[in-house]
Amino acid sequence: TEWFDDWICSSEGSISEGEWDQILKIRSEVNKVIESSRNSGLIGSSLDAEVELFCSKDLKKILDKFTEELRFIFITSEAKALPEDGSGEKTGIEGLRLGISKTQNEKCERCWHSRPEVGSLKEHLTLCERCVINIQGDGETRKFA
Repeated sequence: TEWFDDWICSSEGSISEGEWDQILKIRSEVNKVIESSRNSGLIGSSLDAEVELFCSKDLKKILDKFTEELRFIFITSEAKALPEDGSGEKTGIEGLRLGISKTQNEKCERCWHSRPEVGSLKEHLTLCERCVINIQGDGETRKFA
């Protein structure tokens, strides 16, 4: 096992403290919608959810830095930042509306994320691509979450 004593710092793709604060506020709003969806029976767990974040240009600029990692921040199977268009449920954050739906994808037996490729990877029918990379490859690379 390799131990790192110092954090690797890079300005490339960095997230400011203010942006992290905004992400935490957005996550709180996402959690409210997830809980409401659980209570109504739409989803069971947060990993049953696909979240659409309809946002202002400023919020979308922050969220776009996370790309595929948004789903890890919100603990959902999918999360997409989309331009504000009046769709979704109003939140407590100006310029943010949320849509949630139950995923139609199969669940990975290793990470429990429901992903479109589960069932189609020839040698690993019950796993998602990310888990196959982590098991057989060099492992996934994440920047933030």
